[in-house]
Amino acid sequence: MSTHEPTPPAGEPVPEVQAADVEHLTGMEIPALTLESTGGPLDLQFWASTRSIIFFFPRPEYANHTPSLAWQHVPNAVGSLPQAKTFSDRAQEMINLGARVCGISSAPLAELELFAKKHGILYPLVSDPEFKLRDALKLPTFAFVGDPDAFVPEPEPEPEPGTMPTVTVTEIGPDGRVIRVIGQGEEIVDELEEESTEEPGASSNASLAVDADDEAESVAEADDAVEAADELVVPAEPVEYYHRLTFVAEAGKVEKVIFPSYPMRDAHEIAIWLQTPREITPFVADNPWV
Repeated sequence: MSTHEPTPPAGEPVPEVQAADVEHLTGMEIPALTLESTGGPLDLQFWASTRSIIFFFPRPEYANHTPSLAWQHVPNAVGSLPQAKTFSDRAQEMINLGARVCGISSAPLAELELFAKKHGILYPLVSDPEFKLRDALKLPTFAFVGDPDAFVPEPEPEPEPGTMPTVTVTEIGPDGRVIRVIGQGEEIVDELEEESTEEPGASSNASLAVDADDEAESVAEADDAVEAADELVVPAEPVEYYHRLTFVAEAGKVEKVIFPSYPMRDAHEIAIWLQTPREITPFVADNPWV
């Protein structure tokens, strides 16, 4: 989704990024921005003055952790862990080909530092919480409402018409002992119907009878509680994230864009591309030691 289009309302699916949303990147100059990274302040324009592999990801992922179903349904959002690990495993190969790697996310620097430490990421991970690169390069982002890690259980299937839930009713006597056990499903209904014909005041009938007025009152109280809770719930504000995207920069410009991002394919394609001879215009930074 282009950053110039409105983000979808809460609950609606995030549209996939199209080629038209990233094709403008090829040939664009890397802006002169210095952002915080896990390796210290990083001057992006100077970083891209030589061969550089720059990839974007929405947020850190961790091994043995599954994000929410809603997050998994966002196109190209899941996969930052294999993306980061693939470039980490092939970092020496990229260095031998004259390229260095960095990753960029809007996640806070502390989260990126934890992610790098936990998964042994040695190259810099850049924090861009203000989306300065998005604004400068018109990068695709998406909005997500809620906690990406929140577990939302799938709704239970509704019973088919004519079926009864599988339950068992046990009648307990005054001394706490089990008097009898009524069967399951339709058997309970049959047993209760038989007992309803007994004389009023019978002990078994009294122990199993349900006061309709009490039940109606309980349902009304429950409805009031739900309405009160709904009034207190404030809808979460949408949070913006980068889409996963990879490109190669050289001489201060974007040379090649790879999207959608498939980590193993990306690394293989970049390795081949880096070995292809081509003419490069030299880049000289105004202040390389920022």
